[in-house]
Amino acid sequence: MWHAAETKSPNLNEIKADDTLETAISSHDSPVDKGKCAFLYLLAMFTIETIVWGFATSFGVLFNFYQHDPRSPIKPDPNSKLILTLVGTINTGTIASAAPFFSFWMAKKPGIRRRLMLAGLLTCTLSLFLSAYSTSALHILLSQGIGYGIGGCALYYPALSHLPEWFELRQGFANGLVFTGTGIGGLVFPLVLNGLLGRYGAKLALQITAALFAVPIFFAIFLIHPRPPDRCQRQESATQSISSYEKQALPSSGNLFRKFYQCLTGVFWTYIFMNTIQSTAFYLPGLYLPTYIHCLGRGSVTGSALLSILNAGTIFAQLAAGVLSDHYSPFLIGLTANVLGGASVLTLWGALSQNGVGWLFVFSAVYGSTAGAWTSLYFGVLKHFVSDRELMFCAYGILAMTRGIGFILGGTISSELVSSTLTDPTQCNGFPKGPFSGLIWFTGLIFLSSGLLGSFLWIHFRPPSKTVQESCQIKNRGKRDTLSKC
Repeated sequence: MWHAAETKSPNLNEIKADDTLETAISSHDSPVDKGKCAFLYLLAMFTIETIVWGFATSFGVLFNFYQHDPRSPIKPDPNSKLILTLVGTINTGTIASAAPFFSFWMAKKPGIRRRLMLAGLLTCTLSLFLSAYSTSALHILLSQGIGYGIGGCALYYPALSHLPEWFELRQGFANGLVFTGTGIGGLVFPLVLNGLLGRYGAKLALQITAALFAVPIFFAIFLIHPRPPDRCQRQESATQSISSYEKQALPSSGNLFRKFYQCLTGVFWTYIFMNTIQSTAFYLPGLYLPTYIHCLGRGSVTGSALLSILNAGTIFAQLAAGVLSDHYSPFLIGLTANVLGGASVLTLWGALSQNGVGWLFVFSAVYGSTAGAWTSLYFGVLKHFVSDRELMFCAYGILAMTRGIGFILGGTISSELVSSTLTDPTQCNGFPKGPFSGLIWFTGLIFLSSGLLGSFLWIHFRPPSKTVQESCQIKNRGKRDTLSKC
């Protein structure tokens, strides 16, 4: 279990905890996969997912405002553009890449999770509020990029670490439902931000956003607590000394790292590599679609609408992939999503969008509904590599970290792929040659390559056919007969 408590006697009903709210054990069993407590956890986690990732994935709206709005506090120059391009990938990248540090820390000290969430909430809120007073791209990078990213990680991953405790058989469903929050946040936040920026400008808009961020998350944090041990575990624990219970619950750092190192097989490293390269391209359409629309001479409302449709598609993808991963191979679902996502980039955005903006709306829906499935498959994938619950979330942290590294690399690469002179609307949608064609080729080919790599993993983990199983059984039977004769 993630949680360990301090007590003066072996009776678990007399537990004196670090954090009373977090470690209270009810007199009734809290069922796994169902019940009021599991539902409240899902509601709270969904709220945090929606707000933390919803704002992070909507930076394209702010990016477009800082670049083109006359009221922007940022002076337009090539250096500012490069820094602002990095903000959108650094905030999501930092949230993801700092995950292993928090994961191993929580594995050693589970009682610290609520304090981490509150500290993360405070850091995110201050970062958003202070960014309202930014006068340079560097200020935006430090506040909305690095500050928000560190705070978001401290808030998000301690909350998510409770999910394997509350859901086991329906873990894919719970994972998918929670991750739809990213899509819903990405659907709502672009419209809200665009409306606030248009009406109030950057300063007041970000102050209002900070308040909208802080209040619901503050209440959500206090709905999250560890799942108490069931009746059988409590009866078993009552017969043991509490010191041995604590020794079991809190493995040494050496043992934890040694056990985790044993899970890092060559096949796992292959998946980690695929996860990293896929993430270099994943957020680029959402980051650049508002700028692409502005280049075509369309208003900011169209760009925000495209971003919202893309994120709405992600809602469907996350939920569908999460549910399907409870019944089918997550590797098969992942490779299908990557291939379809890459094909949509090259055909709908690249080739067909030259025939009209309507194809961009189709692209946003298709891309979100396919590429958006990836992260909801993580827990399903990790079951093939890790069986220990403590190590499960440490492994999740590694995937999140490499995904974050990919986000940052993708942002750096993309700034070199888009032409800095975007003035003629008739040239903006040129493909296969044009100011955005390098970005489109890069994104599409990365997704197709990830799909190809995923096909090898699917084949590796695919269960043997009935014919193979029967032949193995016959062979084993023959060996047993030979041994019996000897």
